[in-house]
Amino acid sequence: LAIGVIVAGNARGISPSRVAPLFTNDLSILSAQDSVLVAAGDRTIMSAVFDGAARQFVPRAIEDFAGPAARMKRAGPLVVVQSVAGSLSFYDASALPAMELLGIAHPTVDYSDFTVVGDKLYLACGFQGVRRYDVSNHSSLTFLDSSLIPVHAVALTAQSGTLLVVDDYTGLYQFHAGDSALV
Repeated sequence: LAIGVIVAGNARGISPSRVAPLFTNDLSILSAQDSVLVAAGDRTIMSAVFDGAARQFVPRAIEDFAGPAARMKRAGPLVVVQSVAGSLSFYDASALPAMELLGIAHPTVDYSDFTVVGDKLYLACGFQGVRRYDVSNHSSLTFLDSSLIPVHAVALTAQSGTLLVVDDYTGLYQFHAGDSALV
């Protein structure tokens, strides 16, 4: 495992000669917000902070991850990483760059995408529609309800209290995200 730094490029882009490896052969997913990045891979989830004087990201927290990682989403103070096996690891990112594993949940349905709004988890489950779970206990999913509209849910995201769902047969659907039932 090689640890290094990522050097920011100039307006013309990043010069390969100016990039040192942060990790080798492990990281596959990256999310950057403000001056903090979070990355996950086969065995690791890590955070790094941008050092403006040095013009580089410097690793701050490195944790073991039961990967490999398939997808990662940030939702408020949470970072949620989906493994290729479908499990979801919930990390408290409220004090980034420090992260704490809150729990690992194992959905029992096939799904193609997920998003989290507060303590609610939404899964895009194809012909099973959208399923909503309570995840206040991050190690256990409590099924709340589902919607068979859309017909074939393949992707979703949440923005400002609205859940947007892509149905690859009939288009884009909009739901209220939160405590009310999916309709």
